[in-house]
Amino acid sequence: MLTHLTSNEHDSGAVNSVSESPIVEQNDVRDLSSLTNHLQEGRLPAELLPSSDLIQEGAKLLITRTMHLISRARRLGADMVEISGVEIRSRVLAHFIDGDSEVFPYLVSIDHRYEEWIEQLDDTIHQYYFERLGDLVIFDFRNSLAEKLREQFGHPFVSDFRPGSIDDWPLKGQEKLFRIIGDAETAIGVRLSDTYLMYPRKSLSGIMFKTEKPFHTCFLCDRSVCESRLAPFKPSLRSEFGLDT
Repeated sequence: MLTHLTSNEHDSGAVNSVSESPIVEQNDVRDLSSLTNHLQEGRLPAELLPSSDLIQEGAKLLITRTMHLISRARRLGADMVEISGVEIRSRVLAHFIDGDSEVFPYLVSIDHRYEEWIEQLDDTIHQYYFERLGDLVIFDFRNSLAEKLREQFGHPFVSDFRPGSIDDWPLKGQEKLFRIIGDAETAIGVRLSDTYLMYPRKSLSGIMFKTEKPFHTCFLCDRSVCESRLAPFKPSLRSEFGLDT
């Protein structure tokens, strides 16, 4: 359940509303049963799994915060868009931005105390378990935010593009994304390093946008081994987006 922390005075029911300041929410209580079941199925022998007491101890630290904007984007060319006055070079984003479009820059993060707790565990298998659990939680919340926006604005689908996910928008794009979103460190405790990595590590950032059918950057990624892959690689799409030129 998301607990509202701060917000601007936009009308959350208005289809074309734009938020000039970030909308920040926090989750304090979560049902982990489906995620722990998914994680335990076939991944680790039962005797190596952490105890239910240890899982509950970790669950208390799974405080998840979200921060997003409802912004307008303009396509400036085949590989350039402008969002909140910030120009981003990306053929993928430009492909989905049709004139003056609605987009949702976002951050999702787990409180830094969860990672610090994992580092203090003596058992490396338990560390692996809780690292993976944190990954599942953060992606689950990213998906929940997308679904919330889809329902709120009546879009068929809300898709997502993250800096560093493919070569079209390298990790350095985090710098401009954080400029768009605002003071994330004050709002939800997320800061950007000099190498464009986020702290806490269990953080996701990107831009969501409406699509007529599901879109995944995995379609455009030829990485052969990836635990986070959501969809198969489609080489023809790279040509369609002009990424091989």
